[in-house]
Parts: sequence; structure tokens; C-alpha cells
Amino acid sequence: MRYIDFHCHPAIKTFLGAYREDKRDNCWKTINVRGPLELLDKLMKGILDSQCSLKQITDGNVCLAIVGLYALERPMVYGEIKQVNRVFIDLLTISNFVNKLDYKLLGSVAFGEKGYFTFLNELKQHLINSKDVGPGFKILSSINDFDINRLNIIFTVEGSHALFHDVEHYTVQEVLGNLNQLKNEPYRYLFFTLAHVARNPLCNHAYGMKIIKHEKFIPQGDGIEYLGYEVIKRLLDTENNRRIYVDIKHMSLKARKQYYELLKNEYRDVPVIISHAGVTGVSYTKMPVNKIEEEDNWVEVSYKKPKGLMNTGFNPWSINLYDEEILTIIESNGIIGINLDERILGNKQNKKEDKTEYFSKSEFPYYNAVADENRYGESWLSKVKNLIIRFFTFRKDIKHLANNILHIIKVGGEKAWEHVCIGSDFDGMINPIETCRNARKFKKLERNLVKMLPKMAKSDPDTNYFLDNPTDRVMQLMYGNVKRFLDIYFL
Repeated sequence: MRYIDFHCHPAIKTFLGAYREDKRDNCWKTINVRGPLELLDKLMKGILDSQCSLKQITDGNVCLAIVGLYALERPMVYGEIKQVNRVFIDLLTISNFVNKLDYKLLGSVAFGEKGYFTFLNELKQHLINSKDVGPGFKILSSINDFDINRLNIIFTVEGSHALFHDVEHYTVQEVLGNLNQLKNEPYRYLFFTLAHVARNPLCNHAYGMKIIKHEKFIPQGDGIEYLGYEVIKRLLDTENNRRIYVDIKHMSLKARKQYYELLKNEYRDVPVIISHAGVTGVSYTKMPVNKIEEEDNWVEVSYKKPKGLMNTGFNPWSINLYDEEILTIIESNGIIGINLDERILGNKQNKKEDKTEYFSKSEFPYYNAVADENRYGESWLSKVKNLIIRFFTFRKDIKHLANNILHIIKVGGEKAWEHVCIGSDFDGMINPIETCRNARKFKKLERNLVKMLPKMAKSDPDTNYFLDNPTDRVMQLMYGNVKRFLDIYFL
């Protein structure tokens, strides 16, 4: 059995280890934090250790990695991770004590000396420099060059801020010029994620940052901006067979709806892609809102967590897919990459702040969410009951993953099995499920999904989940669906 990961970041950990390329470890190096720093790594949800070095990927029998090239956003570097005795601890501060994070490099990002487009190109070159190290890998510009007997890599870009030197001071010519450079490089990009976790001038983002606090992570935009539409049109242009698809991950719900409308009117042949997501478990007409609080520049929304199968739940944040969107993606012949982040999947999301997100004031009325004050808060008896359920729920991490997958099938029917895959987001600052903590564990993930999916489907006898052969379904999920997608759209 071979596997495909639809979204991962194998170059970022070693890239951040040094300011100069000749001082960096190659991307095959697996970083393991030991000693006193292990406590710090646990505090930061295990984000310091490697989750998908190239060695881990090949050890995990992954034959194709769709690699997200991500230029580190400035608020990621100087945003607050922890406050100790009124002293703010951020990634830049931590880099003074962690030799796997280079202070000079992070400082050049934090203070704007290294532009985002420069960072992106240096990161890409860092990965390319590992192409012929050890067993090596093959960079694909067409699925026709795919070799199942070795590691293959396809490039993508995560976050449109990567087109800028500085998102607050730029020219349209600069942005479009950088995009034109990407489209005409020797290596081809599969998709481009239009938004990420911080504000950008092209498209409003969905709130998605919990570990690091900074105002710029809170959405302030209003859907897709004029320049965003221009970038989308240039991405989807088919000249010289250089179309780059749009990945809707991180886009706000309003922006996603605008994009669906654009495809309906002008690009009916374009599939909708979301590379690393979870599902909300609800329709966007029935958001499970508990409480709405308006601040000066944004709206804070608290949710009631939607219930899933076998004592699981969903993450209702708008960064995840609503039921209507699942159908839109399937109808477009698109693909849904399922994230392996526990938080995105709805596991370990029990505190009030875990069920609270933020919207820009200009977009919030668009969501038509109305607070149900009768559902806000829990009695002490209900809290105790839920705590007991959570404590005794066996293997809840794999259950939450299976719950997200089965909900897609429940909404989309049997055909939905052809449109879902794994987009792990390894090394994207995630807290991965215990069943699959890194890319080495894909075989374990397969084995556990084959066991868990039928059990959970059986708990809902009123729904046909089309699971007569769980092994074949999991093979589709972990290999076949992406290969089929690329056979059509990456020629």
C-alpha cells in the first residue's frame, strides 16, 4: 500500500533552523526536541518536533506529498504565545533558547527585512536542494511523470501574502509580477491557497489561530477584494497549460461563496479544492450560535458544539466546511483533504475559548447567525455528565476523524467517497491526532480507519454509509482519490 498526503510542510522546520542555506540541515533531517525543551514543546502543542521530514514521509510509505510552501507571517513571529509575570513570550523570544529556531531569520521576518515573496522562494530552493540527497525525490509538473516506486512532490503555495514583500505597503504591479513569475517557473504549482491566518489585501480569512494571539489574526475584510478577483482570474488562466487552482482553505465563508458564484458563472470546468479541512456538521443556515458580542472592530461568536457519532463532536468554526459546501465540492468534481489536527476535527475542544471565533463586522450580517440564549451555558449536572463521557470515550481521536469523514458521506452520498482524502497539515503548527502523530504512522492510520469507520457507521443504522468494503474505501481515501483527481487536472 502506498499513500498520498494532500497537504504537508516538509521543508519549514529545517529552513527555520539557520539564516543561511549552507548552515541548514537538509529536509531529510528529523528534528527531535529533547531535555528541558521537551516541556516547552508540550506547552506549544508539540510543534517543535518534526512531523513530516522527508525521512518520516518515506518511512511512512508516502509516494506523493503535495507540499505547501508557506512564508511565515509576521504576527506568527511576534504574536503572544504565553504570558508569564506580565512578560509576553513569542516565537522570536523562544528562538533565543531553541537552537532549532534561528533568531536572526525570525527577526528578519518580524521586522520586515525579509519580504514574504523572498521567503517563499528561499524556502522552495531549500526543499529543491534536498532533491538529490539520500534516496532523493522527484518534482512533478505533470502526473504523467509520477513514479510510484519513489517519493514524488508537487508544489503549492499557502497564503496570498506570499505574493507581497509587505502586505501593508505594495503596488499592484509588484503583486501581479510575482504571480506571473510563479506561473512561468520551471516547476508547476497545483493550487494556491488564497488566504491564511492573518489579514491580507486579496481576501478575507476565516478565524483560525488559537495558539498565538495577535489582533491581525482577527478578520477585518469583506469577502474577495478587487485585486483578489484579478489574482484568481490569472491563476485560472489556461495559457501554456499553467493553470493554478484555488484552494478555498482559510477563506471566510463569504469569500468562499463569492468564489463558488464566480466558478458557476465563468469557470464551470474548475473543481473546488480544499486541501486540509474539517466539517462543521451543520448547514450555514443553522449555525449553532450561543452568544454574540460586538467589539469595536469585530464580532465575537460563541458556539454550542454540534454532536457527532459515538460521543464525538464537530468544530463549528467557519474555517470548516458547511453541509452546502460539501455538495458544491462534489458537484464540481473537486476534492476535500481532511486535516489531522485534533482541534479542526472537534476533539479536545471543550473550553469556552475553544468554541469561540471572530468575524469582521462587515461580513458578520452575511452569516445570518442568531444567538439562542436558551442554549447558552450548561448546568453543573450537564458539565459533569459531559466530562465523564469525554473521559471514558475510547480512542476519541480516531473517532473524531472518522466522524468527519462519515459526515461528508452522509451529506454527499456514495459518490462522496470519491472526493475525500487526507491532507494532514503536518508541520503546519498542528496538534495531530494520537493515532497518527507524524508521517511515519500512515500505515497505523489506515489500519485504525479500517476498524473504526464500520463501527461508527453501525452506530447510525438509519444512514447508509456505503461501507461494504472498508479496506477499499480507506485505500480510496489515502491514495486513489488524489491520484484520480491528478489524472484529470494535473496533466
